[in-house]
Amino acid sequence: SYGWDFDGDGDTDQTTPVPTVNHVYNSQGFFNASVRVTNSALESKDASREIRSIGYWDISLGNPESNCVNDLVTVPDGTIYFCGQIDAPGEDFFDGLVGAVSPFGELLWARRYAALTMTFGSRIRIDSDGNLIVGGTQDNPAADGGRDILLQKWSSDGDLLWSRCCDINGASDQLTDLELAEGNIYICGSSRNGSDTELMTAAFDSNGTDIWMRLQDHVGHDDRLDDLVVTTGVLFTVTGVAALGTTSNGADGFTALLNYDLDGNLS
Repeated sequence: SYGWDFDGDGDTDQTTPVPTVNHVYNSQGFFNASVRVTNSALESKDASREIRSIGYWDISLGNPESNCVNDLVTVPDGTIYFCGQIDAPGEDFFDGLVGAVSPFGELLWARRYAALTMTFGSRIRIDSDGNLIVGGTQDNPAADGGRDILLQKWSSDGDLLWSRCCDINGASDQLTDLELAEGNIYICGSSRNGSDTELMTAAFDSNGTDIWMRLQDHVGHDDRLDDLVVTTGVLFTVTGVAALGTTSNGADGFTALLNYDLDGNLS
């Protein structure tokens, strides 16, 4: 027979003649469920595992019509880390937003990054030390409507470790994707050169210092890279950075695919 303890209180909640059972948890939480198997000789053996019961939930910060989460990641314990934008008090622009939510919908912490200008996070990743790498965009008042790339590192407890703005082309830059590999940060997007936008790919170290930046321009076209994949020595996979996007002159559109090695050499 199989004696089931669903909530870990030491009492048998159900006994079955087969090694399977269905049970519905009516509350959220972690439960140490166990089963005791007893044979015909009355010999028994126990087994247990942790069960995570998660229901449906939603959470709102500020004005749901304008504030938004642009990206999120989860870690093995179920914690959700997110980045996005939130209304700047008394202003007509957004501040950056970074935060953490438990798997049960409890807001663990939220941080507003106020730069006194339009700021938002577009991508968030977890590095090998458990810190958060956030990539986004921040207005550059000196560039007449231009925007810079924003890179930040936050601890998993919500402490800002460093923040850096990158003015790549002196005009307007946009980050569309971010990935981590071998301790470095790789990004892609677009950068305006005054007349049109160029394909932009760049690499930074774990402290936000630039390693290399690459621009590819199809003159007269508005170019943008949207997706970034970094491979690092996986068997049968070329080590390098691959970025996919589009290039358009307003009438015709083309797919753009760039492949760099990790040192920024175009292959």
